[in-house]
Amino acid sequence: WFQRALRQHQEGLLTEADLVYAQILQRNPTHFDALHMRAAVRFALGQHEAAINFFKLAIRAEPRQPVPYSNLGFALHELGRYDEAIE
Repeated sequence: WFQRALRQHQEGLLTEADLVYAQILQRNPTHFDALHMRAAVRFALGQHEAAINFFKLAIRAEPRQPVPYSNLGFALHELGRYDEAIE
C-alpha cells in the first residue's frame, strides 16, 4: 500500500495518495513513513495545520529520524511561526 501511495504522490495525485496514507494509518497509526508523507501531502495541498500535526506525529513515532524535524521547521517557517520553527 505504501508503495502505491508513494507512486501516486510522486505522480502528483495528492488526494489519492492522501487517502491511501490514511488507510495505512488506520491499520497502523504509528507507521512513520505514512505519517511523514501524509504531512508532506497535506502541506502541498495547503492544509498547513494538518501537515504540522502529521509531522509532529511522525516525530513521536520515530524521534531519531531527522527529516521530519527539518520539514516541521520548514513548514513553521513558511507560516511565519519563526519561534516555533527555531524550537
